[in-house]
Amino acid sequence: MSNIKKVNSVKVMMDKVNFESNNLGENFWGAKRSKSPEEYKLGSPIDSKSNVYNIGAIIFGLLGGEMDHSLSKWEANQNLFQVARKAVEKERDKRYSSIKEFYHAWKVALKQKFL
Repeated sequence: MSNIKKVNSVKVMMDKVNFESNNLGENFWGAKRSKSPEEYKLGSPIDSKSNVYNIGAIIFGLLGGEMDHSLSKWEANQNLFQVARKAVEKERDKRYSSIKEFYHAWKVALKQKFL
């Protein structure tokens, strides 16, 4: 496929994506290891809580067991694990409501006495 066709394909995809809700179903953009559960469900809201999940999953990729979000695979302190674990909750309502809230919790966990 030529570079021009690739660019045009990306543009067509960008035009079809609605970043407020998942209008692509399980084909919604993103790496499987960091996609939130709602990024697999057609019509689900995609918002700051989705972004929190994405960042939390990336952190598990760096400090833990990638898609295995268990403490046994975690390579940092337990305080940070608890913060990251909340970020990747499958239930949206149990996650941090924003990246700012997540970041604040992360900074607090860094300052706490290690468990």
